[in-house]
Amino acid sequence: MKQSVLSSAHVRAAIVEIQLDGVPKIRRSTKFCLQFGGRHFPPKYVLELALNKATGKSLLPSEHSGGDETNRRLAALGFQISECVCGGIPDQAIARIVIDGHPIGDFLSGEKMEKVAENILLDTFKAWPPDRSARFLITPGGFLKSELPAGLSGRSGWNSVDEDFALIQRAAEKVVRRVVTPNVLRHARNKVASITIGIDLSDSARTPAELVAFTYFRWLHPPMDGQVLPDTVSGKRVDPGFGS
Repeated sequence: MKQSVLSSAHVRAAIVEIQLDGVPKIRRSTKFCLQFGGRHFPPKYVLELALNKATGKSLLPSEHSGGDETNRRLAALGFQISECVCGGIPDQAIARIVIDGHPIGDFLSGEKMEKVAENILLDTFKAWPPDRSARFLITPGGFLKSELPAGLSGRSGWNSVDEDFALIQRAAEKVVRRVVTPNVLRHARNKVASITIGIDLSDSARTPAELVAFTYFRWLHPPMDGQVLPDTVSGKRVDPGFGS
């Protein structure tokens, strides 16, 4: 295979795939790591994924050697390789925010609750270990609380109707968007792939609606020519999805 087939864009795309899917345990490196974006990746596994993206063909580990051959090829494309025994640190599957005490919605509401919740997320990302990332960051149930919207049918449980859920979803989404701000997005970059936000809504009769907002990010590096990928600076997010 000619050296010119592979480009730095293919390598970056391979790194993105690892950021989203992690590193299989048997593919962790033993002596060297590729350093990129403050994280470590196994060079041989990165090269295999990059070559697959460049040629459309899967390369078995036995079909090419690691070590100096792989390292020279990646270094020639501008990537930093260093001696390291961490193995290429894989993503943690789940990270959790644990609050000592009652949920903030029990003693705060409205803008004050939203600001405290935003600060909790910001403080979490500011204290985040620099060599770790997670696929999911989970907040506690009832992390946010708000009021049920007007106009509901009054039916609940199995008797509820789709129109009610649509109203509840829109009401919850407004609160979540005021908490998961652009500032939170910037601090979350390259740390988590998604955040779940527990949000409970109720009315004066304390009729509850318990939801989870799921916000998914793709922190991607510049794509290959002609490939359309989400924003590489702010990290575009999918509109929050909700489950009851």
